[in-house]
Amino acid sequence: MALFVLSLAAAITAGCSIGEKTAQDLAGEMGLNCPVTYYANGGQFVDGTSKDQKVYRTVYYKPETPIFNIGVDSSTGQAMTISRDGYVFMGWEYCKLNEEGEPILKDTEGVVLNVLDNGTADIKDVNGRQLLEQNKRFTAEPDGTKAFADGKIVIHEGDHIYLAATWVQDVVLEYRLVTDTPISATVTENGESKTATCNTGDLIAKQVFTLNEIYLDTSFSPVTDETLSDRAILADTHTYIHLYYDEECKEPVLENGVIDKPADSKNAVIYVKYLQGSWTTVRTAANFASMLSSSTAGNYYIPFDIDCASYASFGLRNSTATFNSKVEGNGFTVSNIKITSRLPGNNNVSLFGTLGANAQINNLTLQTVTADISFRTGNLTIYALFSGVNEGATLNGFKVVDYTLSISGASNGTILNIQKDNAGVYITDNWLYGTDTDAEFISKYGNIVQNATLKIDNEQVTQVTGGQQ
Repeated sequence: MALFVLSLAAAITAGCSIGEKTAQDLAGEMGLNCPVTYYANGGQFVDGTSKDQKVYRTVYYKPETPIFNIGVDSSTGQAMTISRDGYVFMGWEYCKLNEEGEPILKDTEGVVLNVLDNGTADIKDVNGRQLLEQNKRFTAEPDGTKAFADGKIVIHEGDHIYLAATWVQDVVLEYRLVTDTPISATVTENGESKTATCNTGDLIAKQVFTLNEIYLDTSFSPVTDETLSDRAILADTHTYIHLYYDEECKEPVLENGVIDKPADSKNAVIYVKYLQGSWTTVRTAANFASMLSSSTAGNYYIPFDIDCASYASFGLRNSTATFNSKVEGNGFTVSNIKITSRLPGNNNVSLFGTLGANAQINNLTLQTVTADISFRTGNLTIYALFSGVNEGATLNGFKVVDYTLSISGASNGTILNIQKDNAGVYITDNWLYGTDTDAEFISKYGNIVQNATLKIDNEQVTQVTGGQQ
């Protein structure tokens, strides 16, 4: 007999017997005449001794006493746990009752059952009414009211309370592949390596979470992360780009991203993007700075907007440094680029250096670029973007919005491409693009800089020919 001594009352569980006496008989003799029936609703009571006790359980209480919150309350000193594989127990709700005041129970096909629970394990027809077979799975229909929402439930004389367990399914976080071409890759599955062809939409990895929210460490790559090592793609022909919320890869999962657990208990899906070929992903301001300073050509892919406000300072490139890389900006913006530099004399500098014949900058916006440059002696040639552009370089969808170039120390030497006229006014016609004149560049590539400002020793230069001011 399972006897539970509560803080204010006693309770006895149906299903046990002594001699010819059932649990209900024993409960009545002890003054425990208020039954509470708990339905596991697809789960089971872990400590159930008989089959029907694992499916549902009736506990008898004294009237005017609080009832036991199975699965939560441990005040009895005896474990009464409830579990369901793949689900998290969320508490109890009152059952929806039919016109006779009995719970509405349904089998696994959703057919309503006529069930009479007399508190025993004796399953048979009683007065022509079908009783539930032992261990048959069924669900109760909650009425939408949380039973323990306000703390204790007190049962009164003559009451029979029916409670249904409520569950939330564990979320399986699926990683679905997005790729521009099928990937022939080595996949490790069940400890064995094999070659597989992976297509867009294929499930490449999954993780199971039992929390109300799923927290992602988005610095990881499915190629190397240990949690995905059993299903990771190892593709020499493709490059892992990033994780996205949507199949079109327009909403990236950023650092410390949080995914809400789906209310309908469906799987959560993250899309993992790979691109054919060798790419370097530019995710941070430091990545962008490395791209600008790299002396070797490469393919750079920007997967989302990048704010560089917290990055200390970018450098300038000498005109002899050729930028010959392909940059795919995907329509995103790199903003708040700060350049602070003190230069010796005899320099020819710009943000990108000289664009090489194979350079490509596509679909990228630079927003709010601020360059504060000082020099000591000698000659200085300084351009906002390029020190020169070689034939063959392409600029498609590339623009710069709000570029401010401030030069100090002009009296220490000579700025070769920004000079004073006879009236002592600074004048320039090629401070933006590094070609013979800015107008020459604009006629070929368009005026890609919007809202450009040039200052010399805190004096704004107003006579600018060919470039925007």
